[in-house]
Amino acid sequence: MKPFGRVSSRKLLIGFVVVIILFLGLGAYFISQFNIPYNVHEGLADIKSTGKPQSSKETRFLTIIGHRGSGLENVNPSSGGKTQGLIGNTRRAIREGLDARVDWIEIDLRRTKDGKLVLFHDDTIDFKTNGEGKLSELSLKTLHNFEVSVDPPERILTWTAFHEGFLKDLRSVKAGLILDVKERGLGKDLLNWINEPEANDYFREGQLIVFGEYEVLEDYKDKGLKLGYTFTWSGKGNRFRYLFHKKEIIERLKSVGADLLVVPVIFASRDLIEQAKEEGIETWTYGSDDPRDWDRSRALGATGLIVDTPAVARTYYPSIDRRDLRAQKSDVVRPATGHVSDSGDCDESQPDTGGALPISETRPSMFDKR
Repeated sequence: MKPFGRVSSRKLLIGFVVVIILFLGLGAYFISQFNIPYNVHEGLADIKSTGKPQSSKETRFLTIIGHRGSGLENVNPSSGGKTQGLIGNTRRAIREGLDARVDWIEIDLRRTKDGKLVLFHDDTIDFKTNGEGKLSELSLKTLHNFEVSVDPPERILTWTAFHEGFLKDLRSVKAGLILDVKERGLGKDLLNWINEPEANDYFREGQLIVFGEYEVLEDYKDKGLKLGYTFTWSGKGNRFRYLFHKKEIIERLKSVGADLLVVPVIFASRDLIEQAKEEGIETWTYGSDDPRDWDRSRALGATGLIVDTPAVARTYYPSIDRRDLRAQKSDVVRPATGHVSDSGDCDESQPDTGGALPISETRPSMFDKR
């Protein structure tokens, strides 16, 4: 008979190895469920690669959205607090998005302590300005004492200054406007603005979408607006829903009447995109500026890319010429004319190459603005 202690040690070792194997297996399974972006991990992203990029003829139909206009999420620490690049939601970022001839410009909206709407993504101003504090606890006057950490410096842009200064420019290049609402309670102000003559024309032409997380979109349900449900990585319960209950994501889309599912690249999966498509809902992705992720999103069925580098994306996915569309017998096209110069004027000397919108296999796209 073998000593009891020796047998127990061997069993403990075997049990430990089994646990490790199970742990690694579960880890590999969960990783395999996510669409790891190339800007997160090259090796893991390659495992999920969908193969060769789409042909240029096919990829021309992707919609390009300028994320916060055009801009980086982070300030370069080596720049001494300022960056020669861009930070989204600033005048320069929006101008560059327009110059890139994007199909849509997306901006973020928050409210100050005194009820003024401003273009800003974070709930605090610490990281992207030379000030500090929660934006909702600061008045507009206080905010304007600080500068956004870009060079040349800018102040935080107000909603009033944005729509008075840029709405005509958006219309001149046939670019739509996406309002990414970051908190509840802004609906009354936005709906009042939509009732103003110029804004109402924009709204009636289908050139306006409201983005938001589920709770935010409840404020805009049944208001006649086009809605994009932003299914974020950090949203409460979202990772669980993605892994184990994708049907709940679809039910949420339907319950608020969303027209778009907006997901980070890591949540872009063929089955989720297909489930949304079956309900007549298109999917747009964000969170990577690597063309390999763009190609992969396209291959999985996404019809739009929300990018920080719209000029690069527009070069990679050129606007389709209307003559090409006639040859392909497609009737879904949104023409764009002219080029926005630094002064904001429309330069008609630039070639009129048109603009492309996604083509749905099941129905005409809701974003058809013929």
